[in-house]
Amino acid sequence: MKYLALLLLIGCASPVIQDEVFSRSIKPTQVGELISDRIEPRNINLFFSDESYTVFANRSYFRVILDDYRKHSFDSGVRYSKRYDCEDFARGMQHFFQVRYGKSKHRGQSFALGVANYRTDEGFNHSLCVALIGDEVLFIEPQRGFFVELSKKERASLFSVNF
Repeated sequence: MKYLALLLLIGCASPVIQDEVFSRSIKPTQVGELISDRIEPRNINLFFSDESYTVFANRSYFRVILDDYRKHSFDSGVRYSKRYDCEDFARGMQHFFQVRYGKSKHRGQSFALGVANYRTDEGFNHSLCVALIGDEVLFIEPQRGFFVELSKKERASLFSVNF
């Protein structure tokens, strides 16, 4: 129910994503290979609920939807609280992208955007989003709607990603 208002906001008014924004559709094993090739540790628990995932072609296409996410989520008054914290923001972003993706005609079952969990340099557990864009694995802080860099220590503390 937490995401209902956000999903209603992005429903019918969102434009269809054109096929040229996607580079390819890949299987969960390929997602896992990309993650393990680019992120330490290699023993991250990866969870997949779909049979194929679509990768965005480049950051500029991804940013169009990311800008739309920021506009819809922050303009609607969604704010951090004990009842709506980091994992809720991350899942909300994942849902937002999936609703937008569902209007496209690409073959993959889902967009390659997962919810990643790790320990911050300050020692707190935190959730954010991880996206496969081109040949890159990029992190997005859904509470701000921007790409972020994790420190080497934070990357090493990644313990799960749920696609």
